[in-house]
Amino acid sequence: MNRAVLRYARWQLWDHLKGSGRIIGLAAVVIGLLLWRLRVNNPDAVQGAEAAMTGFLGSLSWPLILLATSGIISTDRVEGFNRALFSAPVSPMWYYLQRWLIGGVVIGTLPLLLSVSVQLAMGTWVDPWPFTAVHLLLYLLLGGLVFCWSSFGRRDWAIALSLYLGQGAIHTAQVQGFPLPRIFFQVNQLLPPFHLVDFGVPTNHGVTLPSGMEWLHFVGYGVGLMVVGLLVLRFRPMGSGARG
Repeated sequence: MNRAVLRYARWQLWDHLKGSGRIIGLAAVVIGLLLWRLRVNNPDAVQGAEAAMTGFLGSLSWPLILLATSGIISTDRVEGFNRALFSAPVSPMWYYLQRWLIGGVVIGTLPLLLSVSVQLAMGTWVDPWPFTAVHLLLYLLLGGLVFCWSSFGRRDWAIALSLYLGQGAIHTAQVQGFPLPRIFFQVNQLLPPFHLVDFGVPTNHGVTLPSGMEWLHFVGYGVGLMVVGLLVLRFRPMGSGARG
């Protein structure tokens, strides 16, 4: 990554802070106030602090990831911003990788800020690091899917969301033994393995992380999506009409 790209880092950070960072801060404040009122009305609610973290993260994580990565490449191409950005000798590949990585740093603060919010509101500290691991792994896979598709064309967030929800629905059906046609389960084997990470449910607080060879499957899939997106940026001109 050359110095010319690094000069854009502070502006990329500022863009992420104005977008997903602002939402994360607002969510932490609102959730803290709600939990504080809950504790005032029901002192026994402090026992549900970890369950609250699980529920809030399960609801906030994937929308924030989509917000941080939506249109990460395609918006610049469609709006014509790429002409100004890359009039200087800057590599699109490194520029967008840096933007994606900075987005991951900003997004990664969500579990920690929610833990601080829960601590202030309920007086109970919930360890944020297992939740952070799940959150960042989901960013790798879901955010990597958005990045990859955004290098080809538009509607990246809609494609990623459809695959995320679809894979989850098929996996749930498979686990519960629903009689779906076999082709659904065969296709599901080719989809991103979102089911390998989970924040848990309020009645079972343990997070779900890959184990054994699942790590290779999960991380390899996420990295592979990023590599495909980067190769597209490396070998196809940003101004090509074929990718509009």
